Amino acid sequence: NQYENPANPDAHYRTTGPEIDRDAGAALAAVVGTVGTGGTMSGVGRYFKEHRPEVRVIAVDPAGSVLGPYFRHRTLGAATPYLVEGIGEDMVPKSIQMQYLDDFVEVNDQESFQMARRLAREEGMFVGGSSGSAVAGALRWLAHRPIPEQSTVVVILPDSGDRYLSKFYSDDWMREKGLLDVGASARELLHRKTTATLVAADPTTVVRDALQLMRHHSVGALPVLSGFQNLGSVQEDEILRRGLADETTLLRTVQSILEAPFPEVSADAPVSEVLHRMKGSAALLVRDPVTGAVVGVLTRHDVVGFLSEQGGAHAV
Repeated sequence: NQYENPANPDAHYRTTGPEIDRDAGAALAAVVGTVGTGGTMSGVGRYFKEHRPEVRVIAVDPAGSVLGPYFRHRTLGAATPYLVEGIGEDMVPKSIQMQYLDDFVEVNDQESFQMARRLAREEGMFVGGSSGSAVAGALRWLAHRPIPEQSTVVVILPDSGDRYLSKFYSDDWMREKGLLDVGASARELLHRKTTATLVAADPTTVVRDALQLMRHHSVGALPVLSGFQNLGSVQEDEILRRGLADETTLLRTVQSILEAPFPEVSADAPVSEVLHRMKGSAALLVRDPVTGAVVGVLTRHDVVGFLSEQGGAHAV
């Protein structure tokens, strides 16, 4: 079982890490790769932490996996479905060693598949979807983590494209999944909202004030944010239920009634992905993929309004 086998990361500590170090040389600034069991990136990360700690080790995760959020918040949320194969998890494997990783980048299905197709078309590299994820994730990380000129970045491509000819290399399959055309994005849906301002509470917000905020903006729930951290949410129904049982609830901070955080989606995610993620949640937190800042919240009402304007053309 490679999810629990300590020989998994150890093999990459003894072989993959030294090989990258030897071949990339002194110019090496970062190593980027996807994670499933986490063995490759954990072993590589351990090697560089011990021998060249200045080299950044970056893990790439599919949007919907629990690993990236767990790395940042150390809380285990619920996974949501994604199409890219072989990477990401709905649990944290024993074989992944977070202490040796410097950052996590999430990449959605469309970004992964479009990048894999681009690598085949422009570079002659016939790779799978998780390799597309790795390159797309590397480019996203580099966009807001500049490295010195003339530096080398190694991106590990873990799979071949031969198993995907009838999947994302097929225009019909991509069209069926709503991934071929970029169309509208989560960011555009935010811009269409009557009030695009982010409405949120922070951990010190008093429950009574949070309730007033919800009523003022006609929303039934609020995210609870601390800087870039998505700590949880508060729900109007739960506040009223607890308030009826104990009036002092309204005088406490929202931390005392914190519920699960809203799932997150990239601002660049296509409407098809927003729809997919909405199946399991009434609201989504939208995060800028470059800055990492939370830029808004989308509800089912927002999506239904957009689809009604479009005649349902984006429903997949």
